[in-house]
Amino acid sequence: ADYAPYQPPKRRGRLLRRLRERLGVRGERSLVDRVPPGGVLLDYGCGSGWFAARMRGRGWDARGMDFSAHAAAAARRNFGLEVVHGALPHPAVRPGTVDLLTLRAVLEHVHDPRRLLAAVFDALKPGGHVYVSVPNLAGWGYRVFGTSWFPLDPPRHLLHFTPDTLRRAVAGCGFVVEAVTTIGHAKWVGYSAAKPGGGAKWVGRACRLRPARSLFARAAQWAGRGDDVALLARKPDAAPLRRAA
Repeated sequence: ADYAPYQPPKRRGRLLRRLRERLGVRGERSLVDRVPPGGVLLDYGCGSGWFAARMRGRGWDARGMDFSAHAAAAARRNFGLEVVHGALPHPAVRPGTVDLLTLRAVLEHVHDPRRLLAAVFDALKPGGHVYVSVPNLAGWGYRVFGTSWFPLDPPRHLLHFTPDTLRRAVAGCGFVVEAVTTIGHAKWVGYSAAKPGGGAKWVGRACRLRPARSLFARAAQWAGRGDDVALLARKPDAAPLRRAA
């Protein structure tokens, strides 16, 4: 119940997001914006439900799913979302019924990412998309902060990915990878710098200052070495032909 991703956004932040949406100014743009809204979106690992609610405001028939009963109840209560309590595969999510499935900060928490990705593939309509984001082990953050890197987060994070290993995992489950990018997070840099050992290098010590960590995050993203790696992939319109034995 006290896990941070399960908490609703602060009221001030929520009001600012609503204002930006009404003015047509979308903060935190990502690869998911490349998919035209209007179909069924399932936010897997929806937490408090804020992302699904935001996507609903952009024109999606947005729903949530979370293995945590607390999170599912909070998402229903906070945003009036339709939320499934459980994990994929699930009888409440029929095969070929979802247009866009989002896995934001999910794969690093599961024991068998390929099994989950295969279930995502089945849930999507032909031509449907999956959006994945995970911490980037090949980013500058891990290189600078090492074991003090905030997104390592043991024991909650079981596995970690680089852009290459994430691409191979998704493509290996039948998806066509359309785009891969990295995202810099100044907050993550600040959290890493503040941890014991985070200031072992001069860069880490400098990043205790807000301007320095903001610059670090922007530079890492520009160089393709941000702390977060994001991927957009599509389920083929037709099943691939099986090779003859």
